[in-house]
Amino acid sequence: MTVAGIELKEDRDGGLYIVVPAMTAALQAEIRLYCLRPYITRANVLRLWPLPLPDADGRQNEWHRTAAIAASLAVKTWQRDGSNRDLGGYEIFEAANQPPDPEWPELDLQQILHIAFRAQGRIIENLEHPLVKQLLGQL
Repeated sequence: MTVAGIELKEDRDGGLYIVVPAMTAALQAEIRLYCLRPYITRANVLRLWPLPLPDADGRQNEWHRTAAIAASLAVKTWQRDGSNRDLGGYEIFEAANQPPDPEWPELDLQQILHIAFRAQGRIIENLEHPLVKQLLGQL
């Protein structure tokens, strides 16, 4: 799923806020597009991986490019991804021990988004959202 979002790097929890389509024009300078990819950890925890998409000129940094490759490969096999500062991106390692396929929960996309974003107050639907006020210097 492709979404417009604002990511706060200083936020420990990942800090991605989804911006609804009606708000993208007002926050154009702050948003970027992400592809949300669901995945399951070895501990059987469902997560969403926000993969930044290339910018309007088609440019993408190596971290984002290699993360997208890792996400595509992870559909087929268990893997471990490690950051490599010398390469300026992620190294992708297929797990030597391939456990059974993950057990996906019985949730549809709307339920996953609700848990990951709406229940956490991470959907920006109007100018009254605390993050918008913070970005506009009103908090």
